[in-house]
Amino acid sequence: MNTAAWLLITVCLCMTFGAGLMIWWSYRDGQFDDVEGIKYRMLQDDFVQDEY
Repeated sequence: MNTAAWLLITVCLCMTFGAGLMIWWSYRDGQFDDVEGIKYRMLQDDFVQDEY
């Protein structure tokens, strides 16, 4: 029982560290710079039709 608790704590800490690393990486790459602009850019883009 005690070994399972330590294993669970270790797994939870590793997952928390991984999630924090992913959030830090996304901030560093600029993923959260313009969160509002993407929904407006979707409406402004023109559709390009392929010619067959």
